[in-house]
Amino acid sequence: MRALLAAVLVSIPALAEEPAAAAPAAKEAAPAAAAPAAAPATKEATPPPPSEGRPYVDAALTFLKSFTHTNRAGPAGVEAWDALRAASADKVTIKVAGKELTLDAAAGKSDAQLVRFSKLSTWRDGKDVKGVTLEEAELKVGADSQKGKAKIAMSEKDGKWQVTSIEVE
Repeated sequence: MRALLAAVLVSIPALAEEPAAAAPAAKEAAPAAAAPAAAPATKEATPPPPSEGRPYVDAALTFLKSFTHTNRAGPAGVEAWDALRAASADKVTIKVAGKELTLDAAAGKSDAQLVRFSKLSTWRDGKDVKGVTLEEAELKVGADSQKGKAKIAMSEKDGKWQVTSIEVE
């Protein structure tokens, strides 16, 4: 019995050392396990690649982003107008609070300025894409600002999607 007790007492320190030795291995495995968890966060931080199946979304986003920057001075404003022309018709009708305004992309003039937008969704009629909708859009006309839901009508011309009109409720 004493021999058994002595054997158990001798093996206890050995067992106590194994978890300590396993702890560094667990620490090494923990960063490896944390890396996949960090990967989705990095994936969310990078913008998604252009959507091959939804070119109208890419065209709408290009138009909206460039429209928000057309009021900039210098080369940044020129770049914004160039990007806007690529994603819009020559003249885009803008309806805000019952007023009909014009965005003349060819001349680089607009009666309204897009301040911000959020939550873009596809606008369809059956299976046909009509354009996109925005949950919230804010346009500035002179000193007045108008917020509301917006519909952005688009058409496909020669395989390329273009914005033709904007209507803010």
